[in-house]
Amino acid sequence: MESECCEGNSTLNRMSASVRRVLVVAIGATLMLSGCGESASQPAQVPAPALPLDAATVAALDRGVGEMGMFEFAAAEATFAAVVKTHPALYEARLDHAIAILNQSGDGSQTRAIELLDGILKDHPGDLRAEYCQGLGYLFLGDPGRALPRFQRVAAQQGVDPYAQFYVAQCSELQGDLEAARSFYTRAAELDPYLRSALLGLQRVQARLGHEAESAAALD
Repeated sequence: MESECCEGNSTLNRMSASVRRVLVVAIGATLMLSGCGESASQPAQVPAPALPLDAATVAALDRGVGEMGMFEFAAAEATFAAVVKTHPALYEARLDHAIAILNQSGDGSQTRAIELLDGILKDHPGDLRAEYCQGLGYLFLGDPGRALPRFQRVAAQQGVDPYAQFYVAQCSELQGDLEAARSFYTRAAELDPYLRSALLGLQRVQARLGHEAESAAALD
C-alpha cells in the first residue's frame, strides 16, 4: 500500500464493490432484527402494523417482497410506493420502499433511500433496521464516518448479528482504527465461520498491524 490516505482511498474503492455484492444478503439480515433468536441485549422493537390491512394491500406487500427476491428492485420500488401512497404511515411499506431503492445502482439511489430512512427514524427513533440500512447506504457512497455510528448502534443492540459486527469492522478499518477492526472482524467470524469477508478482513488487518503469522492463519 502507499500512504495512509491513498491506502484508505484504494481500500474504499475495492470495498464499495463488495458492499454492492452483499447488500441484498445483508439487508435480508435486517429482517432478523425483529427479535428472533437470542441477543446480548433487548431485541429491536418493530413497529406494529396499522391493522387490519385489506387483502389488496397485503397482496401488494407480498408482491413487492417477491420482486425484491427476484432482484427486480425498480418494480419493487413502484409496488411499495403505491402502498405508501395509500398507507403513508405503514412502517413495513416505508422500510421496504427504501430498501428497494437502496438496492438500485442508479445515480442518487442511495441518497434517496437515506432520505426516506431519515423519515422513518424521525417517526421511529432508534429503529435498528432503518439505522442498519442507512449505514449500508453511507458505506456504499464512500462515507464510512457516517456509516460507522449507525452500525455501532446496531451491533450494540444485536450482539449476535455477524453482519453488524462485520460492518463495524469494515468502517473502523476504513477510518484507520485497525485494533477495533481486528476485534470486530474476529467477532463476526466467530458468529459466522462461513462469512469469508470477515476472514479476509481479519487477514488484511493483521497484515497491516504487522502480525504476519496471525494474518496467514486467518483463513486456515
